Amino acid sequence: SKSLKIGQVRQGDSGRYRCVVKNKAGTDSIFIDVVVHNSPVIEIFTPNVGQNETYSHYPGNGLTFYCSAIGVPRPTIRWLKNGRELPLRSNRYSLYDSNKRMQLHRAEPDDQGTYTCEATNTVGTARESVEVAILMGPKLRDPTSAERTINKRTGERVSLFCDVVDGYPKAKISWRRNGVELEPGADPRASLSEDRKILTISGLSSGDAGEYLC
Repeated sequence: SKSLKIGQVRQGDSGRYRCVVKNKAGTDSIFIDVVVHNSPVIEIFTPNVGQNETYSHYPGNGLTFYCSAIGVPRPTIRWLKNGRELPLRSNRYSLYDSNKRMQLHRAEPDDQGTYTCEATNTVGTARESVEVAILMGPKLRDPTSAERTINKRTGERVSLFCDVVDGYPKAKISWRRNGVELEPGADPRASLSEDRKILTISGLSSGDAGEYLC
């Protein structure tokens, strides 16, 4: 046959093909190189951790991600944070090895977010993302002088607020009165909001007076 047809071409069909013709007088041949193009396939990982969906990191430490991308033609790589392309030059980030390696020099709270490796060639585009969470201790908003001392009458109701303004992962909130932890449900007059930031006590008595600590 003068023609060779391959249906449903796959990557494994790439290679050098040889057509040979011969008769009693002699032999001749030609070589044809076939290159099968395919869209990129990528994977993000970081040394000593491997592949994960979320990376928790302490402030001040560096973090390096690798993006392994294969495809024909060879794909080009770029990095995005929260959907916006990272600058090629920055004192916060560095990109190496044709953008295959992205290094975050010193993690700060603002570096928290979604990082995406995007690989593109003439066939298509592939993306993979990871979440970077910066670990931070919880902080409380300082109460005003009016909030520090609350005066109520017997029988009234009081609501105490614990205003957590920072921290990751989400802080666990507990309440203490005069050094003793208040257990949910122990006093039917006391209730906590779902996020435990608000403690409400109804039908106040003299025994409710004291120092409350969040």
